[in-house]
Amino acid sequence: MTTHDPVATIRRLHLLPKVGVGVENPELVVKFCRKHSVLGMGWAVEADSGENISWPEYVARYKKENQDRDGGKVNSNVRRWKEDVKIGDLVWTKTPNPAEYFLAKVTGEWRYEPAKDFKNVDMVNIREVEFVSVGDMSYMQDSDEANKVVQAFRGGWTLQKVNGVDNLSRDLWNQHCPPTSLID
Repeated sequence: MTTHDPVATIRRLHLLPKVGVGVENPELVVKFCRKHSVLGMGWAVEADSGENISWPEYVARYKKENQDRDGGKVNSNVRRWKEDVKIGDLVWTKTPNPAEYFLAKVTGEWRYEPAKDFKNVDMVNIREVEFVSVGDMSYMQDSDEANKVVQAFRGGWTLQKVNGVDNLSRDLWNQHCPPTSLID
C-alpha cells in the first residue's frame, strides 16, 4: 500500500491584491499563479532580479524599509506563510466573479522571488504548489463543508485557516489530483 502525506492544515488565501499595488487586473494574479505553480503574496523589499534572499535577510530589509509602518514589523500574513504553512498543507483560493475555486497542495518551502514578472503581480513571498480546479462550488450547495470554504473568502485576512473542511478538501484533492499526489 502506498502511503501519502496526511493533510496537516487547510487554509484560504486571497490572491486578489487591493487596488493601488500596481496590479491592473487582479484576474491576472490567479492566472499567473497557476502558470507558475506558485501561491503567495506581496510585501516586497528592494532586491535585484535573481537575488537569493534568505528569511533573515528579508526580515532585515523589511524592517529597514518599513520602519515608519508598524515599526518595520513583518506582516503577519507573510510570517504565517513562511513559518506556519507546511509542505503537504492544502490551500483554497479562487478567481473573482465568476468564482472558480482552486485547491493547491504546498510542495515547496517559502522563498522570496524578486523577478520583475513576480513583482508586477505583487507575488514575491511564494511557495511552490500543485493546483486542481474544483469549479464554482454551486454543485455542492447543500454541503456544510463547501459553505464553510465559500464563507472563508468573506474574511479580510490574506491568509487564514479554514476549520471543519478536512474531509471535503481531502476528497476533492484526491478526486482531481495527479495519482502521485493522493492524500490519505
